[in-house]
Amino acid sequence: ELTGSQTLAQVEASLARVPGSSEVMRGFRAGRQESLEQGKEALLGQFGQRAPRAAAGREFQEAAIKRSKELNKRATALYENARSVVPETDLIPTENLASRAAEMLKKELRLPKSTQNKKVVALLTDATKTAGVDYDSFIALRSRLGQLAADSDAGLRQGVKFMSSAESGAYKRLLGGMEKDLRAYSDKTGGAVKDALDIANAFYKENKVLWNGKAVRKIINSNPEEFVRVIVKPRHVAEIEAAKRLVGDEGMMPVKQAFLEEALSLGPNRSFSTQKFTSLLDRYGNETLGTLFNQMELYSINQLRHLSTFILK
Repeated sequence: ELTGSQTLAQVEASLARVPGSSEVMRGFRAGRQESLEQGKEALLGQFGQRAPRAAAGREFQEAAIKRSKELNKRATALYENARSVVPETDLIPTENLASRAAEMLKKELRLPKSTQNKKVVALLTDATKTAGVDYDSFIALRSRLGQLAADSDAGLRQGVKFMSSAESGAYKRLLGGMEKDLRAYSDKTGGAVKDALDIANAFYKENKVLWNGKAVRKIINSNPEEFVRVIVKPRHVAEIEAAKRLVGDEGMMPVKQAFLEEALSLGPNRSFSTQKFTSLLDRYGNETLGTLFNQMELYSINQLRHLSTFILK
């Protein structure tokens, strides 16, 4: 019986001194490897049924699509809630929008005609004629101006030809006027409209930023065979955090499964290798692994690491 005072290394050394012990040694080492393989299978079993890497990648991407639909449904419900606060017959006054448009148009028309921005002039002219609109039209215009401002900013950052800072500024100024109009209407009717709309907009913006982010686009567009390497990188957590926000804890299971399958199969013929498993864990680092796995999962992984190291001593 082995005790804490007699390591496996000592057992091997003792066997090596026995004449004709080579077969015994091979059996002893085979027994160690068999124990490690059992530990490997036990750990993988905690993460559910395994699937080929490509299938796991597709499963993750399907989870992301499902999550997208859920978020869109939630955003729609929030906007419908804001919509329900406004009576069907009400018009939202747009005095601030019209006033800002008139002021900006006056300045633009003072410029020589050849230097005037025709797009801005047309936009401001239309805005000055707006006296009040229903809720749906107000939200549609507000959304459109926001998108135009965002597009202009993106174009300017990327040096796109024909993108004008005057256009971007005009969109933002008009949006500011609309915000004042909405607040004034909301205050006059009890404040519920603006509050409900702010909640809906905050939810929509947060998720739009996530889905339009570079990390998420790269994950979604990756080859299913390579999705784990795109998400899980040594000492890097941004992609893991984005993926977790994208699909939730349950949707991350294919990522964990595929990562572990690879980490536990680095030996000959995809066998378990203590040295390579330990080296890989060190290379990725505690922060990366702690972001990918929860505490209980990480505990199980470290248990196998410590056990396998002990068996090799």
